[in-house]
Amino acid sequence: MEIPAKTILITGATSGLGQCAASKFLKQGHTVIMTGRDESKLQQAKHWIQHHASSLNKLFTVVMDQDNVDSLKQAVATLKSMDLGQLDIVIHNAGGLQAERETIQHVEKTIFVNAVAPWYLTLQLIPLMKEQGRILFVTSSLHDPDAHGGGKDKEDKVDVMLRNPDFDNLDGHVWWESMPFYRISKLAQLWLMYLLAERYPHLSINAFCPGFVPTTLLNRHSSLPIRLLMRHVLSWMSFATSEDDAADSYVYYATVDQFNKMTGKYLKKKQVTESSKASKDMAKARQFWNIACDICQLSHHRLE
Repeated sequence: MEIPAKTILITGATSGLGQCAASKFLKQGHTVIMTGRDESKLQQAKHWIQHHASSLNKLFTVVMDQDNVDSLKQAVATLKSMDLGQLDIVIHNAGGLQAERETIQHVEKTIFVNAVAPWYLTLQLIPLMKEQGRILFVTSSLHDPDAHGGGKDKEDKVDVMLRNPDFDNLDGHVWWESMPFYRISKLAQLWLMYLLAERYPHLSINAFCPGFVPTTLLNRHSSLPIRLLMRHVLSWMSFATSEDDAADSYVYYATVDQFNKMTGKYLKKKQVTESSKASKDMAKARQFWNIACDICQLSHHRLE
């Protein structure tokens, strides 16, 4: 059955899964708006997509730096000026994993980029969304304290941080490790997703895990020995997912009818599953929501 054409915004689509998914959406005849950190990266992505998709006629680009609130605001203004109509689907694909500790607006950069920024962008985009439009957060099973992998060499600290996050250390000034903060950012992302779904029931707001893809973000930010292990060994393991298969999941969650009225769900392997117990702690979720409000100066969105 032919899928009606949609208008789809994908953040961080200049490489990896976002780029691959954009190409697949274009092949299906959808209008795709992709964001990237700068014009150069967007042009490179367009050249790649042109080689893999039949046409660029329905591809539009917007410069957006996810670690800068002003850039997020400007991106929304640019989007409004493009006169492309309402958005059917937003896919929060952009994300990061930091090799060194950095802070933005008094919070560690990974947490800002992966959790706060997409939440802020969602609030700005909601007026542009169609009724029952879909908002999808690309998350990770590593949000779960019980998940294996992702650098749990600091076992005790990682476990404590995920089960009982220290909101006074969101800038990492007390203790910081790259992977634990990535995992916390994905936990925070789910907190915000659940609360957004609760507050905006006219939309379908969900999060999905595309699986472990050894050639994407985690690989690019790992040491050389780990990168070689991921690419040449783990890529062949049964638990690994190829970029092409993972990008297919983007298309599935964005276009399949069964998700039309589904909201506040965690999706994995093309079905609804349970996220971690930690992600369902709504007291911590509301606390982090209010921290995000303070970071982005959105006091009118605070929860009492």
